[in-house]
Amino acid sequence: MVGERERRQRTKEMAKTISYKNKQEKPFAHMFFFQLCDTSPDLVDRFVDLCEKYLGGHPGQQHFSIGVRALEIHRDVSGTNFEVSVHMIFDDIDAFNAYSESPTHEEFITESAGMSPERIVYDSYLELQLLPDAAGPKARRAAAIVGK
Repeated sequence: MVGERERRQRTKEMAKTISYKNKQEKPFAHMFFFQLCDTSPDLVDRFVDLCEKYLGGHPGQQHFSIGVRALEIHRDVSGTNFEVSVHMIFDDIDAFNAYSESPTHEEFITESAGMSPERIVYDSYLELQLLPDAAGPKARRAAAIVGK
């Protein structure tokens, strides 16, 4: 088992840590989970394509990713009431509000109508963020392999 000191040291080696103190500077996280009308691979693929087309690349969007539920996971704490997840981090609440009111967000709502009867949204302000360190262990390992 990894001790607390070892875990903290590993975290320091792998990432730059940013701690946000006041609400005005905190990034805003917008995570949502869609339960689709059916679980067919075709519908999941079409929905993922719509998410990619309309939801990414907005001003002030630091992070954008799309996931599909890991069907092989059967833990008591793991939710199973979704097929597609979308994860976004914005510079701040103002960037999120601009995204929410954007024409492409509205187009997504229109284009995906009827595909997802249920969705769950989680919004939060980030208190702490770990950013990958370009000179971290993985980058150093990759550089060593390339240099051989």
